[in-house]
Amino acid sequence: MINNYYTFYKPHNILKYTKYLYYPILILSIIIFSAGLYLGIMCLDTDYQQGESYRILYIHVPLAWSSTLIYYISSFFSLIYIVTRSPIYSMLSVINMEIGLVSTFLTLVTGSLWGLPTWGTWWVWDARLTSVLILLIVYIIHYLIAKNIFNANHSLMIANIFCLIGALIIPIVKKSVEWWSTLHQSSSIAQSHSSVHFYILISLLLIWFSYCLIIIIVNINGIRYELIKSKGSRYINI
Repeated sequence: MINNYYTFYKPHNILKYTKYLYYPILILSIIIFSAGLYLGIMCLDTDYQQGESYRILYIHVPLAWSSTLIYYISSFFSLIYIVTRSPIYSMLSVINMEIGLVSTFLTLVTGSLWGLPTWGTWWVWDARLTSVLILLIVYIIHYLIAKNIFNANHSLMIANIFCLIGALIIPIVKKSVEWWSTLHQSSSIAQSHSSVHFYILISLLLIWFSYCLIIIIVNINGIRYELIKSKGSRYINI
């Protein structure tokens, strides 16, 4: 079993098998995203308090979920890299950091677009917003370290250790609306219950699942690119 594991993770086999996954996953993600967006926009009434502006939550909330999920994924690969010293796991950690950076930035942008008509301002130094901003800064620092801004011989290990330390911000992001009095609303969705409308919940979950599939697609493309770049032209046609 262990031998099969290491055989699969050889660069040639990764490139060979992942090329068949891209289009099926892409098509599935488009279908699921379209279904979730259609349900959220066409099948649900306008919110009586926020009007049509509330519909941005169908983009904002799944992005916010993804931002924290991606950090866990990146931290997982960083931990494996530290244990095994296998470069492929560091590649995957950096790829997910790049995805997380974009996702967190878009979370802040869509949150600001939602906050203006709801709160009357683009930004407040609210505990939730500030903690997400710190998460974005952590993503940026990890990215800069991984891209060899520092000594190239040590940057990979430093980047992966920093990724694990940075994971401490995730519980703060998740619990900020419970630990402090914030302008941002508390979580409406929990493991045991949900206070949102059933169809809103389904729409959010569908769109979030489509984001998860997109994360897989970007990982596939990213690892293929990194392997081809590092291993040379003999892999280009695989």
